[in-house]
Amino acid sequence: EVVGRISVAISPSDSARAYIQVGDREKDKVYVVLKSTNAGLFWWSGIITPPVTALSGGKTNYLGQQGTNNALVVHPTDPDIVWAGGIFLMRTSDGGETWDDVGATGAAPRLVHPDIEVLKYVDANTLVVGCHGGIFSTTDEGVSWKSDINKALPITQFYNTDVQRNGGVVKTGGTQDNSLSATSVADPDSWLIYSNGDGI
Repeated sequence: EVVGRISVAISPSDSARAYIQVGDREKDKVYVVLKSTNAGLFWWSGIITPPVTALSGGKTNYLGQQGTNNALVVHPTDPDIVWAGGIFLMRTSDGGETWDDVGATGAAPRLVHPDIEVLKYVDANTLVVGCHGGIFSTTDEGVSWKSDINKALPITQFYNTDVQRNGGVVKTGGTQDNSLSATSVADPDSWLIYSNGDGI
């Protein structure tokens, strides 16, 4: 293993409790997730890496792309609730004893777009997730999600585009991580998604 990107999260309600998520740069996956209960003096007390069985849909690597998708956050008032982000999104409510994939799951349909870049509690009830699909939030620890703010975010990155030869009304384009999109003659200002994944 070759140590890659490392994320650190300290509990706001218990400064002795800290978590780290270490990526494996060579294999592009999680190397280890550790917990300390004594302000980082010792980490061996808690190897709490989410097992591959916690990921749904037959997936086995939640922390692929660990050089960019590596995020960690602890709940503001409960040091046992931790979210770990990679390609997918993992959550524990018991300090890492057990994990579940929540929101950005291994199995479709997903409630949160994969490729997690940042995790942030804005208060004790609201978690915000920044990912390649925009911004998602939950006020019930991942039971339900909102993404309305994404309707006004012009953040889609196009790999390539094309415009209808006669009239230029219909436009189409392949986007990074957000599929193939196109407008129509009936509604030339609205983009519809026609496939999943990269729209190359």
